[in-house]
Order: sequence, then structure tokens, then C-alpha cells
Amino acid sequence: MRALFVAGLLLLGCVISVRAQDTSPVFKKTWSVEIGTGFRPLHMTLSPSRARERELMNQGYTVDKKNAFYPVISLTGILRTARKTEFSFTAGVSWCHHSLILHEAFGTDPNGNPRYSMQYGTPAGHADSTPIFTITAQWRHIWTPDRQVHLYTGLGAGLLSSGGEILPLPAITPIGIRIGAQTHFHVFVECTMSPVASIVHGGLGWKF
Repeated sequence: MRALFVAGLLLLGCVISVRAQDTSPVFKKTWSVEIGTGFRPLHMTLSPSRARERELMNQGYTVDKKNAFYPVISLTGILRTARKTEFSFTAGVSWCHHSLILHEAFGTDPNGNPRYSMQYGTPAGHADSTPIFTITAQWRHIWTPDRQVHLYTGLGAGLLSSGGEILPLPAITPIGIRIGAQTHFHVFVECTMSPVASIVHGGLGWKF
């Protein structure tokens, strides 16, 4: 919360200090679209869910997440409303691709359900957890609006949808870099803590 408060004060200061420059008469609004990926968001450390793990256990399987892979895919729309101001809207999806261990049945319980030996097991392929979807909105301040390389900072919030639950989450981007900002196509990489990704998020973009 302290980091969120400090980031909010810094961004508010930026808005006040550059407001006059943002009203430049030569500025034109632009739309951009970005496709990205990144390190798994923090909420994916809980995937697959406990309900899913119990379901697999009832079938004699346990989840092995030692070598799990966490795909992250994002699609972002960006509206630049002033020289140093833009808004981003991101839809993201992430899931866990993990290994399964199959355990041998050794009898049944009083209800007739099979019992499994959890001490021994054999690899039984791979499976995917239920995907988690997110929507995130951020306000961004562009520090270098007239250069080919944009440096920006963002602050916002998002929603996470998982197993019928919808949870609000903060979104903070201390620093982002967009290379090729003045052309139609660009690449970007950003340090972020958001529903979309954690630590690093990057990809390709196209400006209309």
C-alpha cells in the first residue's frame, strides 16, 4: 500500500507539472494495439486451484509443479490523449501447464471409493489448469514524448476472474520502454506488478 501511495503522488505531480505541455496544438490522438507476454502473475502461484487438485486426487493423480510452465498472453489497447498522457486497457489470460503423477490403487474406503498410495507414483503426462482471465486499466505518463524511445510510468487497477470469483487488484508500472514509438510498429518491455504479469512484461505493438 505504501508503494501504491507513493506512486500515486509521483504521477499526480507529473500531471500538474506537464499539463501546459500536454495541450500542444500540434498533438493528434493515436490508438495502438500491443500483444505481449511476461513472467507469471503472482496469483498464478495458487494454480491449479485446491478444488482442481482434490478432483485429480480422487482419480489417483497428484500435481507436480516443479517444472510447471505458466503461459501468459495479453492484448492491450492504448489511447494517447495528450503529448505525455495515455490510457491502456489490457485483457490477459494465464494458466499453469503442469505434470501429473498417477498413484496405484490398493483398495476401497467404506464408501466404495478407491484408495491410492500417495508414497509411490509414476509420471502420467501433462495437464492444464483452468485459465485465469484479467482486465486491467492504467493511466500512463510518457516521460520522453518526442523521442523514438518512450519511457513511461503507469498506475491503475484490474479485475481477476477465477472459478466464478472476481477480485480487484492494483496495477503499478514503475518504468516501461517503447522502442520505435514514432513508427507504426514498435517493441516494448516494462517492469510491472499487475494482474497481467509480474516483474517483466513485453511484446510487439502497432500504432494506427
